[in-house]
Amino acid sequence: MSDSPFHPGAQVTCYLRDSGGEEQDQSVPQQEREVRSYCASNKLTLTQVFKDEAKSGETTVGRNDFWRMVHHFHNGAGEQGVIIWRSNRFGRNINDSQYYKADLRRRGYIVHSLKDNIPEGSAGQLIEFALDWKDQVFIEQLSEDVKRGLRQLVQVYGCVPGNPPRGFKRQPVNIGKRRDGTDHVGHRWVPDPDLIPVSYTHLTLPT
Repeated sequence: MSDSPFHPGAQVTCYLRDSGGEEQDQSVPQQEREVRSYCASNKLTLTQVFKDEAKSGETTVGRNDFWRMVHHFHNGAGEQGVIIWRSNRFGRNINDSQYYKADLRRRGYIVHSLKDNIPEGSAGQLIEFALDWKDQVFIEQLSEDVKRGLRQLVQVYGCVPGNPPRGFKRQPVNIGKRRDGTDHVGHRWVPDPDLIPVSYTHLTLPT
């Protein structure tokens, strides 16, 4: 028996998002294949695909198709609801995620996650809240881990991410091995002897 909350023959949309990483279960094309297979199995008509590729779920800023999806339903969409891959594809900010899902549901639309197995009723609401909380904790912890890693690169190896200013160049530094055994290479900024004389000649010294 199908666990689909949609009626057979219903029209639905989907919202897809990935953060730009290489994880297969987060890639937009893979999510879309799964959604289309689900629709075919449950006799649903997928009318629109909203997708934000390489966009963080930490904020709704810059997620153009997310806003297109919201406005689509605000304008009185004919679809029964929206399908998402997991709850965290909707967002990793608990306030945004809870607010926009509740907003769609209050308008009579279904927000259905393919992989989270959230039951109907108050128990499902509690589980969904816990998932949204976990997703926000994850992004906060990831942010802290990145900051800690950058501090270590600077303090221990003198490595700085990004492109150096004029007069400097990137110098590779071997900072260890990755899990797959390949070299982990960082870069420190060092004076570029080919550009330093040019840079100095363009300086205007105070008189």
